[in-house]
This record gives sequence, C-alpha cells and structure tokens, in this order.
Amino acid sequence: MASNQARFQLRSQIWSTSIYLNPPSLWITINPWDLHDPIAQVFCGEQIDLDHFIATAGPSKERQAQNIAADPYAAAKFFHFMIRTILRTLFGVEATPYQVKSKMGIFGQVMAYFGIVESQNQGSLHLHLLLWLMGALTSEEMHKLLAAAAFRAQVLAYIRANLRAYVPGLDSAQSVKQIPNELEITYSRPIHPDTPDYDSQLANFELRLARSKQVHTCELH
Repeated sequence: MASNQARFQLRSQIWSTSIYLNPPSLWITINPWDLHDPIAQVFCGEQIDLDHFIATAGPSKERQAQNIAADPYAAAKFFHFMIRTILRTLFGVEATPYQVKSKMGIFGQVMAYFGIVESQNQGSLHLHLLLWLMGALTSEEMHKLLAAAAFRAQVLAYIRANLRAYVPGLDSAQSVKQIPNELEITYSRPIHPDTPDYDSQLANFELRLARSKQVHTCELH
C-alpha cells in the first residue's frame, strides 16, 4: 500500500472507468471532524443519549480531544461509519460484501464511485471521492449547453434550490475577522430533516445563531 505500483493500479482503475463511463461527474472531499463530535465520543465509550442530546452535559472539549487521541481505532470506526452513512443516505449507494446497490440520491443515480482515504497531519482521516452519475453529459455536451442562457439559468436554479451555506458576518473583510472562533461547533445535534416543522425549526435555529453572533460581535467591540 502507498507504493508506486499501488498508485499506478488505482490510476489505471480511474482511467478505465472514465473510458467506459465518460469522465467523472463530481469530485468530492469528505472530511468528518472527529475531534468534537458526539457520535465519535460514543465510539470512544462515552455514555451519550443521541436521541435526547444535551450539548452542555459533557464531556468537556478537553475530554473529547483526549478520548480521540487515546483511541485512534474508535476515530477510524467513526470515520468509516460516517462515510458509509453519507454514501447510503445522500448518494444512494450501499456496498455489501457481494454487490454494490445504487438508488436515486441527491445528485441522481450513481453508476460508479471511486474513493481514496487519506490521513491529515494530525492523523484524522478524510476521503477523496469521484462519482460517475447515470445520464450525465459528456464534457463536449456540457460545453455546448453552457453556451445557452436557458441552460445556465437551469443550473443556477438548481444551485439555489439545493446548495445552501449559512455563515453570518460575511459582509466585509473586517466583519469576517470579528466572527468568533467556535471550536465546538460540531458538538451538537442537528434538526432531524423528517421533523414535520423542519423548515420553521431551521429558521429559528439560524435566527438564534445570527443573534448569538451579533452578541459576540458587540462584546468584541
């Protein structure tokens, strides 16, 4: 593993898949943050009720970091659990010992995928992933369609409907510097998307977050 021969074999698999299915549709990097995540702490042995999660119940951020540092096997189990969950729930792909099942995901139906796990300097793992989507356009077809205003409008509508990033305080370079550094932002339980009033709960959550940012900014001044 990690030899020149292994790299050559992996590149050959990518090139052969691209020849057979056209170039990949998406290149994605998935980097689960294991240092302050309640799921990772469960793998480390902490008794946390994820169904009734209370962020203030502990363990402290120092204890969380110590747990991950002391148990790299638990950190690796957390990483693989998160990757399998993302592949299954978001991309519609489930790999079994005997076959790979594919169904409709957030990007469509995946025809093939290729992922390589890499470690960072601190030892945590992340995944570089190539996705080949069913019915995806070739690069020549994409270049031709992007020249049409109507197609660009469809792409823009899709991005606005499906991609969202909410980070308050990005008005100027000065406001970005005033955003407080929240080290434990991942130590939380997001709102369940199947909740009947998910949209209203999400709006209230973002409103509370924006107000807390304003309070921190006033304190900094």
